[in-house]
Amino acid sequence: LDRMAANAGMRVDQFLTVKEAGIRIGGEGAYFKEATATIVLSECLPVISISIERGGKTDFFKTYDGVRETRSGADWATFVAQAGNAAGAKVRGPYETVEIPMTLASGERVGLTPSMTGAAYFTDFYAAAKAAGHSASEPLEVKLTHMVRKNKNGNEWGVIKFELIGPAE
Repeated sequence: LDRMAANAGMRVDQFLTVKEAGIRIGGEGAYFKEATATIVLSECLPVISISIERGGKTDFFKTYDGVRETRSGADWATFVAQAGNAAGAKVRGPYETVEIPMTLASGERVGLTPSMTGAAYFTDFYAAAKAAGHSASEPLEVKLTHMVRKNKNGNEWGVIKFELIGPAE
């Protein structure tokens, strides 16, 4: 049961999808550019992740403990090595990120796992919360803002910036 609980991941109703067009709840619906949410840092789970792209489809794999891949239970180091050797696969990572459960101002419980390029924005928020003296168990009000990133090839994608507002009421 301890292993199951440690690998259960975040418990949310839906996940935020972040694209160059904006943020949306789940895979459907209207995009939005900003939202207010409550985040409790002690509920956030650090993960190590890789993405594997094959034939235009990208899959994400992760480990919470650096030892086992969460879906298959395979040895993480072996899993990453085999992924890198797969024909036709483009592997990104491993990289550190975090699973962030949060409650939107609407009351909906959502989750987000920032991309490789989006994780730094959460790290900045975490550092600001710690510097302001907030405890990990304190509910914090946060402004989520959509940002478009662009690489040298002109490809665009979306990330979320986290701005500490203060203690949640």
